[in-house]
Amino acid sequence: MKIGVIGSGISGLVVSIRLAARGASVTVFEKNKVPGGKIAEIRNEGFRFDTGPSLFTLPQLAQELFTLAGERMQDWIPYRSLTSNCLYFSPMAAGSTFTRIKKNS
Repeated sequence: MKIGVIGSGISGLVVSIRLAARGASVTVFEKNKVPGGKIAEIRNEGFRFDTGPSLFTLPQLAQELFTLAGERMQDWIPYRSLTSNCLYFSPMAAGSTFTRIKKNS
C-alpha cells in the first residue's frame, strides 16, 4: 500500500511512523525546508532555540513510536525525569513560588 502524508509536523510524523510500521510505503510531503512544524528548532550564532513545547510530557508515547520504528529513544532524545516538572511564579505573592510535583505512575 502506498500512502502520501501532507505535512511533517508532529501529527504527520506520528501517522507516517505508524503506517510504515504496518507495512505501508509512506511518502511525506512538506512545504518547509525542514520537518517538525511546531517541534522544530532555530539555530543562530551558535545557539539553538526550540520553536515548540518546552515541557516533554507523556514520554511513554514517544517511546512507543521509537520502538515501532526499531530505534532506541535514548539514542535520539536523551532526557531525565525531574522530581518537579513545573515551577510557577506569582506576582501577587512576591518571592513565592508554586511547584507542581510529578506523580509516579
